[in-house]
Amino acid sequence: NLACPYCMQRHSKSSHKMTSKEIDIILLFMEKYIEEHNSVKTLQINLFGGEPMLYKEILYEFCDKTFALAQKYSLSCNYQMTSNMTLLDEQMISYIEKYKIGIQISIDGTPEQHDRKRIYKDGSGTYQLILDNLRTLCEKGLKDLLTIRVNIDETNINDCEKIMNVLVPYSDDVYFGFIGTFKGSNDNFGDCIPAESYPTHVTETFSKCYKKFNMVNPKLFGRKTPCSMNSEGKFYIDSNLDVYKCETLVKRVDGRVGYLKEDVDVIYTGIASGMSSSYQYAHMVRDMVEEKHPEYTGRMHIIDSANLSTGIGLLVLKICKWRDLGLTVEEIIQKAEEIKPKIRAQFCIEGLDYLHKGGRCSSTSKIF
Repeated sequence: NLACPYCMQRHSKSSHKMTSKEIDIILLFMEKYIEEHNSVKTLQINLFGGEPMLYKEILYEFCDKTFALAQKYSLSCNYQMTSNMTLLDEQMISYIEKYKIGIQISIDGTPEQHDRKRIYKDGSGTYQLILDNLRTLCEKGLKDLLTIRVNIDETNINDCEKIMNVLVPYSDDVYFGFIGTFKGSNDNFGDCIPAESYPTHVTETFSKCYKKFNMVNPKLFGRKTPCSMNSEGKFYIDSNLDVYKCETLVKRVDGRVGYLKEDVDVIYTGIASGMSSSYQYAHMVRDMVEEKHPEYTGRMHIIDSANLSTGIGLLVLKICKWRDLGLTVEEIIQKAEEIKPKIRAQFCIEGLDYLHKGGRCSSTSKIF
């Protein structure tokens, strides 16, 4: 709901809203994992975006269902949310109280600095609204659930004490986090502190804050935690039900490790129909599946590659690229049919023995 210049999700054009059915699919994935791993003692739920409060009813349903799942298996359940704190209302406060949802809120500096970056799409600022909402939560006795991260970059690094003086009354857990770049996510944000400057800035700029506010040494991206890529049982699932192992890779095709969707389409292409019976067998398999599972009728699509070997490979690579660009199945099939005549494959063979044995070369042709 905002237009922050450094946001990791800024590159994503997706407007998909998670549905109740998709929540149930995630719950099935979680339940299966719990049943297969006896070591699971706690469900740690991190609500991340974008902005989780944009779709409150979905958020409430997800919290209710995951808490019920934890109770079913006698597990503890902890909730954390990363929010810009601009959409807080009374019902959201009641859920924060009910499930003890820890919330991390980011502030981008002094009021003037913050309102140049943490802005609505019309350019208006959000600083005062965020502070008002923090004050409301503190008055409700929820201060211990609040963590404030102060985003530090080249524009505000010399104002740390001034920033901290304002924020300390709203949370007992306030810390600095450098704004870093993530390839493919926020590369173009120009105020990031160069890596070679960290030691100098940390030593010279934060020394007074360490003493006055009893702060720990700030790290590159805030607080260091074990890398999720190496953490068993830790997954990031986006609104399309794509699965990732790292939060900075969400919505990036090269970072996806799987998906949970059930209603996917299948596109098959193999050796050309004129060169192999594979094409006909693919049709037979599709018919058998559709007869046994009518719900999959029309979901399996077969393309005659009119090619073989590397020619098929080139076509498959194109199909994968179109899929990752978000084209529909119909658009992909149309593009594949258009490009097929342009694909050429050349190869050499050492002999005709296997062609002869496979019936593709007559005995006479083999001899001559």
